[in-house]
Amino acid sequence: MKLAIDGGEPAVEGLLPVFNTIDGAEIAAAVEALKTYPLSGYLGGVYRGGPQVEALEDEFSGLVGVKHAVAVNSATSGLLAACYACGMGDWSQVLTTPYTMSATAAAPAHLGATVMFGDIEGETFTLSQHEIGYHQPDIAIVTNLFGHPAHLQAMKERCGSTTLLIEDNAQAPFAMEGSQYAGCIGDIGVFSLNVHKHLQCGEGGICVTNNTAFASAMRRFRNHDELFPGSIGVGLNLRMTEVTAAIARAQLAKKDRIIASRIELAEELTDMVRPYSEWCRPPVVREGCQHVYYCWPLLIPSRQRDRFVDAINAEGVPLRKGYVTPLHKFPGFQFERSNCPKTEMVEDMIALFEVCAWDPTAAQRKQMQEAFAKCCEFFSKS
Repeated sequence: MKLAIDGGEPAVEGLLPVFNTIDGAEIAAAVEALKTYPLSGYLGGVYRGGPQVEALEDEFSGLVGVKHAVAVNSATSGLLAACYACGMGDWSQVLTTPYTMSATAAAPAHLGATVMFGDIEGETFTLSQHEIGYHQPDIAIVTNLFGHPAHLQAMKERCGSTTLLIEDNAQAPFAMEGSQYAGCIGDIGVFSLNVHKHLQCGEGGICVTNNTAFASAMRRFRNHDELFPGSIGVGLNLRMTEVTAAIARAQLAKKDRIIASRIELAEELTDMVRPYSEWCRPPVVREGCQHVYYCWPLLIPSRQRDRFVDAINAEGVPLRKGYVTPLHKFPGFQFERSNCPKTEMVEDMIALFEVCAWDPTAAQRKQMQEAFAKCCEFFSKS
């Protein structure tokens, strides 16, 4: 069968629908919040914000099983607040992964810390647990990438009493390692409610912790850290509005259905390429873990990756070449030179289907199976 890129007919009919879970529930929640004055419950010295923000924090902490949840206006703000709560400053040595969105490293950099990059492990593309012992940082920030947990329990053990562990859990809400949710195993976890995540309210984030002192510091930091007993006035305005919190609460009520739908789609994609797994590698799910698939990663031989992606795109499947340029290559993050060969190898091989961006119909999913069969059959033999 002739590939579309070579003049054949595309397998998939029409553009894939955009993944969108906003409906009447969020509209009603937003209207109700608009009717209730004020639209923000924060003033100088207010600790927890308005009733919608408080309710969101209480509901979220109850769902994930932690003592404290702190709502902020973005996950980037949450990372800043988490770093602040951990006492980070220009004396701090911070280890993180180069294979993550820039905010993971930007947050400690903005607080003056020395950022060190450790290499990833090859199955789930998360920071290798062995890097903690090698670098011996004051604080490690690990990203649960694409929706899969890092080796969190092992990392927590390696951190011991000398290293604090922050989880950037923006891409992995309600992913699990064993019986615990990702984001809830480290000292602080940071979740995202950005528009293109599983659960969204446009912009927003939630930090979770079982440490009361950390929770108190993050609450102060998000509201300027002024007018509190013992405050030092170096906080920022990272506050979530009442309307945003109301929308987030409506999304949270749908979490089981939303998460299950993304897992179902990703597992269908894996089934589509499974017959060709000697040539390409679909996502690995570590035993005892739940992967929630912010993205579905596919490893393809590097010499064929770009041409394969062009071909599958021509068939109507929006696969993406690579993820991000590894952060250790950015001049702004080169505080300590890093050797990350696995990261660079993966970046040359990986292609991504953005599971939280697209929601193909049942008919299109069958057509996508045909598209992968056409392209995998051709490239696996070339």
